[in-house]
Amino acid sequence: MDPFRQAIHTFLTAQAPVTGLLGDGSDGIYHRRAPVSAADPLVVFERRTGIDRYLFGTGELLEETWAVRAIVKEAEGKGVALAEQIAAAIDDALHDAQLLVVDHRVLWLRRLSMIDYEEPDGQTRFHHCGGVYRLASEPA
Repeated sequence: MDPFRQAIHTFLTAQAPVTGLLGDGSDGIYHRRAPVSAADPLVVFERRTGIDRYLFGTGELLEETWAVRAIVKEAEGKGVALAEQIAAAIDDALHDAQLLVVDHRVLWLRRLSMIDYEEPDGQTRFHHCGGVYRLASEPA
């Protein structure tokens, strides 16, 4: 498994303020897409970009962007407010987090932009709220 994906998943599943709001608790965090059987609300994350930067005298710097978003199905008592609450908990956890990545040292992890949209599916609406995070690291 990709060490960055593993580090983000491991970190998020250990964050009680995030997992306490999810339908499946710490099992409610998925890479790329959730299974159809997943209980909402849930969190999905995926790599958006990855850039190798070569620096004079210091080796290489890897910059990646990762999208991390809560997905909440509109229902009685659930909706955009819950999606925003989960997104805020994700941001509190990830901002400047020191992820443990195999063979890399994380230099910084910061939100680059916000995610906020609604996805209609027939009569059902899904709210997506979260952020795109820039992660910079160097080989350990």
